[in-house]
Amino acid sequence: MKKTLFILTMNLLFIVFTQSQNHNDVAVIINENSPASIEIGEYFQQERNIPEENIIRVQTTINETCSFTELENLLIQIENEFTTNNLEGKINYLVTTKGIP
Repeated sequence: MKKTLFILTMNLLFIVFTQSQNHNDVAVIINENSPASIEIGEYFQQERNIPEENIIRVQTTINETCSFTELENLLIQIENEFTTNNLEGKINYLVTTKGIP
């Protein structure tokens, strides 16, 4: 009886844990100038069920490094997407993809 109760409890905990996981507090940054960034970002979105409004699409250099001006422009784009998609206070994690300096 104890073994059956233990197994049922573990199954219930597994079901609750896997169903309660969501990624509504995750935003993915995709560089529209980078095919790799688009492919990786969209794959991650699909596999993790990231809401469309949590996808932040930017246009920036595909180089690993960027100038201060390019960085400033990138940050402005991200901030604008946060405002447009009403993400302020909802996002705890930012995922960057290949192709983001």
